This record gives sequence, structure tokens and C-alpha cells, in this order.
Amino acid sequence: MKRKQKLVRMHPIERAMIRQKWTSQALNAQIHALTGADREKLLAYGSVMFSVSAACAIALGWDGDEPDMRIVRASVNALDDLAKRPTITDVDRGSLYSGLQAAARIIAITPADVVDEAAWMYAKHSNDWKGIA
Repeated sequence: MKRKQKLVRMHPIERAMIRQKWTSQALNAQIHALTGADREKLLAYGSVMFSVSAACAIALGWDGDEPDMRIVRASVNALDDLAKRPTITDVDRGSLYSGLQAAARIIAITPADVVDEAAWMYAKHSNDWKGIA
């Protein structure tokens, strides 16, 4: 029997702060994948998007073999490869941009409360989001 995960209840102000930070990070990830030269920021933005989209896919009951989830998994591998190199290549950009687009599609079909909780969990456990949680 599948156990349903209980949503974390957040104060409305905290939820609004996380939603604002999430929206900003999601947009920055897309822009940076296309044009940015800062490898560290691309790694950070990508990890936010891929982490939140994976949590959303779990909440949707996906098994990981859906087309968008396969794209995200490939992009996570590309992100890992990028972490081992000093520069961003055009191949990195293409793979990460595709993954970010797939992550955005997954997130778009997920209830907002689930997205907020996933972003909150990322914020709570990530150094990239200090001061939010």
C-alpha cells in the first residue's frame, strides 16, 4: 500500500517568500542555461530545478520512466559531468536547457502546494538558499 506523504503546513508569509524565491530561481536557471558563463550558478540553479521537479514527479506517482523524467535524469547526469569540469560547453547548455524545460513541464502539472513544499524542503537542506528556511 502506497503511503501518502503529509504536506508541511507553512505560514503564509513563509510560503510567499519561498514562492518568490522559487519563481526567481526557476527563471534564472533558464536564462543562465542559455547565456551564463558562471558554472557555479548554473550548477546551483540546475540543482534547484531538478530537485524540485523530482519531488513533484514522486508526488504525481511517477516511476521515473516518463519522457520528461528521463530528460531530467539525463540532465542531472550532465550536471554531474559539468561539476567535474572547469567550463560550460555548448553540449552542457543544450542538455541542461532541455532538462530545465522538462522540469518546468513537470512542475507546471503539479499542485502548487506540492511545489511549495518541495521548494521549502530544498531550501531547508541547501546552502544555496541560506536565509529562506
